[in-house]
Amino acid sequence: FKAYVVGGAVRDSVMKRRPQDYDVCTNARPEETKRVFSDYKIIPKGEKFGTVCVLVGRSQVEITTFRRDGSYGDGRHPTGVEFSSELKTDLERRDFTVNALAYNEKEGVIDLFSGKKDIEKKLIRAVGDPRERFFEDALRIMRALRLSAALGFEMEEETKRAAIELAPSLQNISAERVREELMKFIVAERAGDYLLKYKEIIFAVIPELRECDGFLQHNPFHCFDVLGHIAATVNYIDRKPVLRVTALLHDVAKPACFTMDGERGRFFGHMPASAEVARGVLKRLKFPTKFAETVRLLIEYHDRPYSPNPVDARRWLHSLGAENTYLIIRHKTADCLAHDKSYRRHLITIREFKKEVDLALKRGDCYCLSRLAVNGRDINASLGVSGGQTGEMLEYLLGEVIEGRAENERETLLIKAREHIRELKTEKRG
Repeated sequence: FKAYVVGGAVRDSVMKRRPQDYDVCTNARPEETKRVFSDYKIIPKGEKFGTVCVLVGRSQVEITTFRRDGSYGDGRHPTGVEFSSELKTDLERRDFTVNALAYNEKEGVIDLFSGKKDIEKKLIRAVGDPRERFFEDALRIMRALRLSAALGFEMEEETKRAAIELAPSLQNISAERVREELMKFIVAERAGDYLLKYKEIIFAVIPELRECDGFLQHNPFHCFDVLGHIAATVNYIDRKPVLRVTALLHDVAKPACFTMDGERGRFFGHMPASAEVARGVLKRLKFPTKFAETVRLLIEYHDRPYSPNPVDARRWLHSLGAENTYLIIRHKTADCLAHDKSYRRHLITIREFKKEVDLALKRGDCYCLSRLAVNGRDINASLGVSGGQTGEMLEYLLGEVIEGRAENERETLLIKAREHIRELKTEKRG
């Protein structure tokens, strides 16, 4: 049988990049492939389309028979496939020329559609008619964007025109598939640049961002419109998925919250409004619940005021926890860099605030009930209260410690608790 490594692994090798996975195409029929690999574990996956998935060590290798696809009725799967004995037949059904490369040891790299030339030119070009390729599977539009951003390429003009024209058809693709490509795109090093270059594609997936395009902020500290600021924040922030998605959506509701105060633009309430819009976007795209809740929380807190002192450090740790507080600091840093240069003096305050958070954690400061020097049993035994009153008293004592009005010591807190009870009784008598 003939067999070739095909697709992204060959592209990456030509570019001197380390391949992430390997796909193989062959003239062997699926049943013949299974006989060849009878000593390996076979994972059922797409056999009716000619694909046999073989587990090699910890890696899955998809081995697909040369084929010609039938018509695409659902914008994803061909209605049928016709197996072929020719490699060319298989390569001409591929999405982009840079992925239509094949290799085996005997023949070397086989390039029937000038994929290597497009790699040299840094172009993503559809194989054949781009409209046909995108009609077959509209997700290829997002894949073109993702590959462009990941490789630092541009879409070839005809491919770009077709991608933008047919971008609305992405709405017919399952949310899970769109989300997967969006996540691969958003963590590209310069994803923000590509967001602006190919914004119509992103608008097809997240139409809520469209109002941000060209929306001027009328603020001396902002040198970009809202979408430009979002894109700059995406570029500046770490390539951690939760941070990139937070950056993408953190100001999505700004246009809806805009008012003019004299000659200056204001966006009162844009944090909770953006958090609510983000919640809807992430739900529609079926993001995992925990991920979506973290993004919503970070957006709701991203522009809240803060001061670099021990009390405020404990307040933020109490509200968000240590992990999310550090995520907010990273977001604030990127958000600040995405402003006019005159605003960047605030980076000093952000760094000082981070130092206070570091110190609070290093000292073991109390910012949550689990760190409080007393617990429910102490309160019940010493004060004779129970039930809901116990929880209320613990929350009161925690607040006193966070605000620096009480030391986190058992006896000190019990004295504080007794004083509080006396104060409550006096208020009732009054």
